[in-house]
Amino acid sequence: MCASPEYLERYGIPDSPEDLKKHLCLVYKGLSGTQRWYFRQEHNDKPIILEPQGTLRSNNAEVLVAAALEGRGIVLFPTWIFDHDRFKNRKLIPLLPEWTGTVDPHSIGIHLVSPENRIRSQKVRTVLDFILKEIGTPPYWDNILEF
Repeated sequence: MCASPEYLERYGIPDSPEDLKKHLCLVYKGLSGTQRWYFRQEHNDKPIILEPQGTLRSNNAEVLVAAALEGRGIVLFPTWIFDHDRFKNRKLIPLLPEWTGTVDPHSIGIHLVSPENRIRSQKVRTVLDFILKEIGTPPYWDNILEF
């Protein structure tokens, strides 16, 4: 979740998910309707559920990110959607770093599934090693706060 410095200067920085009720949120609206936002803290599995409000809803993530860059509101997307240079150059500011915000009520991840076998084939091992090396642990796209 992030916003531009201009937006935050004008409307303030939210301190908690509840504070987002007082902010302009840029909301993704897809085939299953308007997304809810779910916030969790590390030691509490029960999410805070928010139905974000704002003046702009779109079924296009790029439109919502562009609106955030223009100071129109706060946007929540997975970190891999964002150009990380926007964070490095302070065009977008990450918000609520002590919370994990998602649009899904359940934790989701990337999984590699292969048959359980004591001896993996060389091809499977090569693909697995490549994926782990390229993505990293944690995934490189989750390191936006390190800029």
